[in-house]
Amino acid sequence: MGQVTEITGHVVARLSISIAPEDPSSVGEKDMDLFLTLGYIATSGDPVPLAKRWLRIRMRKVDKKNPRNWSYTPHRNYFSTDFQELEAGQVYTVDVEIWPTNVIAEKGGRVVEVDRPRSQFPGMNNIHFEPGLENYVTLPLISEKE
Repeated sequence: MGQVTEITGHVVARLSISIAPEDPSSVGEKDMDLFLTLGYIATSGDPVPLAKRWLRIRMRKVDKKNPRNWSYTPHRNYFSTDFQELEAGQVYTVDVEIWPTNVIAEKGGRVVEVDRPRSQFPGMNNIHFEPGLENYVTLPLISEKE
């Protein structure tokens, strides 16, 4: 961070993702579990986990008409009829709401996304960075009082 910054509230990550089975015998794989951890690294180098969230991608359908659906908390009904299977190689855009957090980030500190170890989660999950595809994390920044 270029200055002392307060991050307080809901965090949302938008990712353009796809699945490509690593093992040819798992070609029928129709789902992905996406685990996100937002962390903070102070200037001292000490990592601090801020918030986590996970999403089973087949349950990604957002109910945009629900009054509880906001840009910072996409609303899902989690009905069995809402399941959307994945096809290998197909790119899907998903919004993952990360639990609300609060941190005062000092000047020089960094906010980072932390990956899970490959040994625990086999397979090839891809994040796509191409024209027309969006990948971002929204952070609720609180302004300093003057």
